[in-house]
Formats: sequence, structure tokens, C-alpha cells
Amino acid sequence: MKLSALRYPRLQHFFRSGVSLGLAIGIAMLTALPSAPSQAQGLVIITCTGTENSQYLPGITYSPQDVTFTESETDACVDTADPTLTGGSKTSSATEDGMSCTGIASVEPYWATYHWNNGKTSMIYVTQMEVIKLVNGETEVELTGDVEAGVGAGEYFTETATTGILDLGACSSSQGLRSNAGVATITITP
Repeated sequence: MKLSALRYPRLQHFFRSGVSLGLAIGIAMLTALPSAPSQAQGLVIITCTGTENSQYLPGITYSPQDVTFTESETDACVDTADPTLTGGSKTSSATEDGMSCTGIASVEPYWATYHWNNGKTSMIYVTQMEVIKLVNGETEVELTGDVEAGVGAGEYFTETATTGILDLGACSSSQGLRSNAGVATITITP
């Protein structure tokens, strides 16, 4: 089908100048697209490294049981959106079903709060936990979730904590393993 310049006089200019209708529409569509957000528009990217201490009640043994754990963490941090955020601490507590020195039967989501050195906070909803036994005997725990409120609200949270080799003697005792410590790295990203 051929378009007549007489029937569509506004298109006459495009056909005379050699610009196709498709190219003109494509350019118009591209200029209407929103631009991608930039770092300067407030994307929060926080990275932290620090120490984590976990307490278990009752102590963890080789027999799976419901265990309440309490974590505390102290971190040195870098926040690309706020240079006043240089450190923080985390507190969290939850009860997990079927926890033992050999693993966890199931993980229920729980809340963690980060208190930043600049007086601000972040409320994290931890939705997944993966426990990995490393070849050297250490345990790596990977947490993922979402920042629900405060600094980084709406962004994604990950933490990897590597704890020392479990005290197998404590796992065999009647009191069980009552605490463990290690190094943790967290990120909050879009």
C-alpha cells in the first residue's frame, strides 16, 4: 500500500527528506522512555564486614530440637548514598525448628534490626537461611531478605557469616553448644 502525500500532507516532509516513518516513531518512543536511576538519585548500596556472635537456648546437640538463637553483630560499613554511615550493629532473635549440630530442619522468617552509627536504623525481614558445611569444618550461613523500613527500605539484603569449627565436644554434652562466633559480610542493594 502506497501512502499518497496528497492524502497525508503532514507525512510529505518525512518522505521527501528520506526519513522513514518507522525511524520517526522509534525516535519518538525512545525519547519518551524514563531514564534509569543513577547513583546520585539515592540508590542505597551498603556493604559491611564485622563479627557475629550467636547464642543458642537450649544448647545445640546432635538431636534436632527447637532452638531460640540470638545474634549480635558489629560491622564497619560503607554506604554509597550516605557517607555518615560508617558502621552499625545488628540484633535478632528467632526460634528455629529441628536445629542440631548437623543442620536445621526448617527455617522460619524472622526480623533483624540494624542500628547504624548515624542514629538511623534498618528493619530487615530475613526470609531464607542456607547452612553450608565447608570442607575445612567451618560453617557458612547465608541469609537473604528485604529491607522493610528505615535506611534502604525496599531494597534487598544478603548476609554471609562464616563461623569457626563447631565444638563437637559441646554438641555431645548435655548442655549442648551454647554459642558460636565468626565473620559476617552484609550487603543492601537495589
